[in-house]
Amino acid sequence: MAASGPRPVAPRPAGTVKITTTGEEKLAYPKLEARIRNTYAARSDATYVADLYNSYVQAIHWASDRLGADGGVIAFVTNGGFLDGNAMSGLRRCLIEEFSDIRIFDLRGNQRTIGERSKREGGQTFGSGSRAPIAHHRIDATPWHPCGGSDPLS
Repeated sequence: MAASGPRPVAPRPAGTVKITTTGEEKLAYPKLEARIRNTYAARSDATYVADLYNSYVQAIHWASDRLGADGGVIAFVTNGGFLDGNAMSGLRRCLIEEFSDIRIFDLRGNQRTIGERSKREGGQTFGSGSRAPIAHHRIDATPWHPCGGSDPLS
């Protein structure tokens, strides 16, 4: 038998913010968002840079901020939209500044295109499970030079 009355609402974890466009909740990372604002967003050609605060970009910045002076390797599989997106120009500039070797494998698969461009994309990357383009990144820093010139963890 079902209980009557209002369902209990789980409390929000500390630090969450409401995303108004979708109604979803998302954890806030104020220090990371400030680093993105002062690096990727500051170097972007776009005036609308909200896309720079997605979880893929946050993960890339978070990982690059944790490299030590000796450098290291970061590898990701992400949405490939940043490869040519205008808002992502600052991200691309910072990656070039920070890393000594960048290898990005564009697996393509953008099914949000039409006509000849859609044919060139070659279908979905993971069968019917993906409509977005996919990219694999392998980025090395030897030694590491943080974007913006200062070590964020010092």
